[in-house]
Amino acid sequence: SGYHKQNATAEVECSDQTSGVGRVNATHGPSSNSSDVNLTLTKRGNNAIEFVCLDQAGNQDNEFRDVAVDRRPPQINGTIPENLSTTGRDTDVMVDIQDVSGLNSSSVQLSANGAGATASADGNAVDIQVNGANPGDKYALKLSVSDILNQSSVFVLRYKAKTEGGPDD
Repeated sequence: SGYHKQNATAEVECSDQTSGVGRVNATHGPSSNSSDVNLTLTKRGNNAIEFVCLDQAGNQDNEFRDVAVDRRPPQINGTIPENLSTTGRDTDVMVDIQDVSGLNSSSVQLSANGAGATASADGNAVDIQVNGANPGDKYALKLSVSDILNQSSVFVLRYKAKTEGGPDD
């Protein structure tokens, strides 16, 4: 169970003191006439595995495991407002992060060039509060994030602050 950067192994061992183990099955995997099954998971993402232990008398017991294989660092799924757009001098930028294992909210780091900014994370979203961008100036936000497996990504977002009373670009 849990999250893994590489292929993962899920295994179960069945026992029956009266009639003996008849068969062990795993969804998306092998069957065995012995008392155990080892299953190597290579599919990226969340893998729901069901192990079924059958005894010689026909009784069964099921065990469920969730195993995630996450080989990639976090990626941006989208931003509001969109990257390279024009914003107000003071604005919120919402960054939606896509990651199988989940964002480590304590890993979020932000630096801003051309404006003041702070960031906070909630789930797989990072909210950036931008303040004090000079009218008409371009500014950049450098966002560093890691997932719970410590796989890291750095993103640079660029915006332009609206000119006071003037056109947006």
